[in-house]
Amino acid sequence: MRVFEVYRRNSVLKIDVMGAKSKQARVHVVNAAVREANAVDETTTESTLLELHRRLGHLVYDTVEIMADAAGSGIRLTDRMRPNCLTCAQGKQSKNNQTKKDTGTHAPIDKIGGVIGSDINGPMTPLNRRGNRYLINFADYSTNYVRVFVAKDKMFQHLLAYFEKRFNCIIHVLRTDGGKEYVNVDPFCKATGVRRQIS
Repeated sequence: MRVFEVYRRNSVLKIDVMGAKSKQARVHVVNAAVREANAVDETTTESTLLELHRRLGHLVYDTVEIMADAAGSGIRLTDRMRPNCLTCAQGKQSKNNQTKKDTGTHAPIDKIGGVIGSDINGPMTPLNRRGNRYLINFADYSTNYVRVFVAKDKMFQHLLAYFEKRFNCIIHVLRTDGGKEYVNVDPFCKATGVRRQIS
């Protein structure tokens, strides 16, 4: 048996009371309906900021707090800690496209002789017994083999040839600092196909 009926007409909530002839009975029914509606509105969801952040599709913490603090939201935050979210961090990562063309910055360091690093020290004083005044260092990036040569001058093309013959390999890249002592090596590198990299 229905005591009252609630419906909406033109955005107005209407309550028809069945079988009540007095105005006071209608008021009691309306008050009961209002109390019941308020009881439904008073239910709140308790959650932490992180839980709501995850439930709402990793929404920004500030927006979740604004939503929870809004009147009538029905959300009560029990914890407002803002830990770093791993999923959000992974979503913000980007992968740069790797070029397929060798630009010289990426060199074949997995091959013997692929990349040779070199540095010149000197002139040293005093000269040694044979009149050498320079120390020329070579380091292979693949094997970590290091060889130090002594030389009378800065011309060391024959040392690169020695390295190629000793290890039966081809030097692809000669990596040096930006010193002027390597200027005279550039024509040799161009003639033999050795790329120069300046670190």
